[in-house]
Amino acid sequence: MAEKKFIDIWITVANNYGSSRIKAKIPRDINEVQLKACLRDLGYIPKYQYSYLCTKIFLNSVERNTNTEICIGDYRSLTELGIKEGSNISIVTEFEELF
Repeated sequence: MAEKKFIDIWITVANNYGSSRIKAKIPRDINEVQLKACLRDLGYIPKYQYSYLCTKIFLNSVERNTNTEICIGDYRSLTELGIKEGSNISIVTEFEELF
């Protein structure tokens, strides 16, 4: 059986109380839809439906000083998204979009 490979990424979770930066391991061979589910399963995104649907995930590029929204349902691989070892991802939940 092949050994599953993981990469380390940094996750910034923003909420009403501030933000926190956490290092996490994610599987290397997943797509962006699976990444959002993985972040939910790890507890970084609340499991209830409205929060999951209103959560936006951004890839932060230090080199280009940009934030690109990812996990939008296009099934792109982590390589296609530009996620590599040490990448920074921000998670933002926006409840006001519902109302």
